[in-house]
Amino acid sequence: MPLGLNGGLIGLNNQVLPIGASGIWTLDQIGINRLAGLWPPDVISSYIEVFQDTSTWKAPAGVEYIDYVIVSGGGGGGARSGAGGGAGGYLTGTNLDVTPNENYTITVGGGGAGGLVPGAQYVGDNGSNGSNSGIWSASPFPAIWSAGGGGGAGSDNKRGFSGGSGGGSGISGSPSPVLPGAPGTPGQGNSGGAGGRYFASPAESQLGGGGGGAGGVGYGGPATANANGGVGIFTSFTGSNVGYAGGGGGYFQTSPLPGPYGTFGHTICGGANAAPAGSATVGSSAVSGKGGGGGGGGVSGPDPGYVGGAGGSGVVLIKYSLASNAKTNSIIFRNTSTFVIPTNVNLIDYFIVAGGGGGGGAPGGYGSGGGGGAGGARIGTGYPVTPQTPFVVQIGSGGSGSGTTGGSNGSNSGIYSSSQSVWGTGGGGGGGEGAAAKNGGSGGGGTNWTNQTGAPGNAGGYTPSEGNAGGAGTTGIGAFASGGGGGAGGNGGDHWNAGLNGGNGGIGITTTLISTPDVYATGGGAYGAVLGGYGGSANVNLGSGGSPSNPGTAANNNTGGGGGGGNTAGGPTNVGKNGGSGIIILRWT
Repeated sequence: MPLGLNGGLIGLNNQVLPIGASGIWTLDQIGINRLAGLWPPDVISSYIEVFQDTSTWKAPAGVEYIDYVIVSGGGGGGARSGAGGGAGGYLTGTNLDVTPNENYTITVGGGGAGGLVPGAQYVGDNGSNGSNSGIWSASPFPAIWSAGGGGGAGSDNKRGFSGGSGGGSGISGSPSPVLPGAPGTPGQGNSGGAGGRYFASPAESQLGGGGGGAGGVGYGGPATANANGGVGIFTSFTGSNVGYAGGGGGYFQTSPLPGPYGTFGHTICGGANAAPAGSATVGSSAVSGKGGGGGGGGVSGPDPGYVGGAGGSGVVLIKYSLASNAKTNSIIFRNTSTFVIPTNVNLIDYFIVAGGGGGGGAPGGYGSGGGGGAGGARIGTGYPVTPQTPFVVQIGSGGSGSGTTGGSNGSNSGIYSSSQSVWGTGGGGGGGEGAAAKNGGSGGGGTNWTNQTGAPGNAGGYTPSEGNAGGAGTTGIGAFASGGGGGAGGNGGDHWNAGLNGGNGGIGITTTLISTPDVYATGGGAYGAVLGGYGGSANVNLGSGGSPSNPGTAANNNTGGGGGGGNTAGGPTNVGKNGGSGIIILRWT
């Protein structure tokens, strides 16, 4: 018999026998054909998530390794002839081990505040360091952190702070040796520029050094004649070439003044410019999401004309791959992120839930709070997209409940690129003392006595509707019950039991994009003098309205539920409660 493949060994040819129904392959047959190069390869898709806020990330099933870029918050610029803030630490790596279905905390550091002028016109404070960014987990895991950028120095005779990249050092009160910039963290950034005051005939020069950048040191000192921020680093991690972690510009001038010199941060990588020479203006603040350093403040003028600019917040990027072999894939977004459409994907299904509205309240007396309306829920199938297009996935926050008046609306959730978008509207706040229910994705519930009508919902005017109306409150003095917030699956309930019980929240909906039977976008229950209304969830303890004996409850985050209504006559904690933040689920094949 001829020789052939036999489970990876050279031996007798294997026979493909008709042992099952047509089109059924055994594991042995699949393995043999893989070895022979005859089996269709798995489709390997790369997924990129961009985190600009501290979040929880759940490693998808099948994901055991990730690549990452971590950028911390940039340092603030110094005040009064201030030095530039150092960039946040830039750290990158590949093949970091993760555990499928494990939760990981993604911490995104904020930018440091700019330096202030504490009172004396000729002295300025250093800027504050930026905060660290990182990836970590409660389970055994090698937590990965980068350091916040160092604050730039203020005047006089101050040195910048060390950090991911170091802050620049400041001017001295009289001609003196140059002060060296603060050091950066090895492997994450570079030193800030030197500062000082010195004579170079025929002019006197003074400068605060530029903040260090991830790609180079900050400028400063007599040999450079500028105080520019250090260069950042460019990466094509997300598919586009983007710069991060540029240093902030330090203040620089000569006297007499021929014009502005050396005031530039590495802006293309997020670093901010310093105040122009001879001006009393504030140093520029760095943009969010790039970890750039803040610019140094100006030289003179009335306080606070020469404070430093704030550093920019950081960012965390994660990339991972999944072998799909034409299977259906889905991903759940619980925090604002960026998602790049996988290769060969032209259509997606979406489930978008905005933040729920907060419950209304009243400070005792005759008022009572209506339930918050659910966040708007949008469902779509076969939505056309272009492979490798980055989409921002924005998760709306829940509205705040109130103890004295109407609740606040939740924020919108949606997905958008440079050319297309889909949005759900934040839920309406529940009515409260002196305040009508607010409209939103679903409407807030009406209050009692006055402003009894619930808001109508579907504020975005979508077809099909994204939500429903809130319920009505009772009328008349002595009747303390309001209407429940509308839910994505039905209207909020009206008050009942002769105006003594609060209306229930409107029911929510489920989605088939994932296998779990969770309920989303439920309305908040209203306050009642005897019994508060239930939230429109299977769990009656979520988003329930208060009563004199039982404070209401907030909605869970990532549900888009409305918060329960309150009335502080039932106790100081019986205020309107917060709505839940939204959620977005995408699915594709």
